Amino acid sequence: MALAQLSQVRFLHSLVLLPWALSLAACATPQVPLYETLAAESLRVTVQGQVTLMGTTIPDAQYSRIYRDSALCGEEVIGEELNVSEGPRGIEGVIVSLEGITRGKPNPTEEVIVIENRGCRFIPYNAATVVGSTLQIQNTDPILHTTHARFQSRNGWTLWNVVQQAGATGITKSLTTIGMVDIRCDLHPNMRSYVHVFNHPYFSVTDTEGFFEFTNVPAGTYQLTAWHARIGTKVRPITVPQNGTVMADITMQLKRQ
Repeated sequence: MALAQLSQVRFLHSLVLLPWALSLAACATPQVPLYETLAAESLRVTVQGQVTLMGTTIPDAQYSRIYRDSALCGEEVIGEELNVSEGPRGIEGVIVSLEGITRGKPNPTEEVIVIENRGCRFIPYNAATVVGSTLQIQNTDPILHTTHARFQSRNGWTLWNVVQQAGATGITKSLTTIGMVDIRCDLHPNMRSYVHVFNHPYFSVTDTEGFFEFTNVPAGTYQLTAWHARIGTKVRPITVPQNGTVMADITMQLKRQ
């Protein structure tokens, strides 16, 4: 084939591949939706509630076997993902957010979230922050860990996968995409941490009794979303009026106990 013909074929081939490549790039780097800040005097509603567990008994704790570094980690590690209070059965550590909200009070200041490899765990187990914040991951254990972060779930695409030697300097990553960062150690399967990244300020992590609260919420209809590592996601619609307090309790149920 003549050189001119070969160049033409390569050019046409690139035109065919270009839309596919641009589409793939768009999927790999989702755009952050726009968020508008409103005047404070127009925001006069508080949304509050409690996330509780359905049923009559509190599920037994789950344990994970440890197959390496047991001298430090122990033979098994108790699961952290389900903490339920007695009485009202409030669930601690649920990520609650208002979805479909595009305007309201100012976003919180971008922050630094620190996650430690400590005692064969990631600490904290759950975190929530605003897009643009920074994540620092440190290994304070005297053993090797990996920090494998994926987008949205353990089956999502890899955001980074870093080997962390004992005593090594921590790693720093910018949180530029909204969604969940699923963090695991490939060497110690019991180690998990979840960082939820939002482009608005209406998110919360429930306290030890399962309570959450959003202040200065604009009027509108939204989806109130609750996420828990072991239980999954619960969504309910919520309508916010111009004034007052809205009570929005959420009941969640284990698929298997």
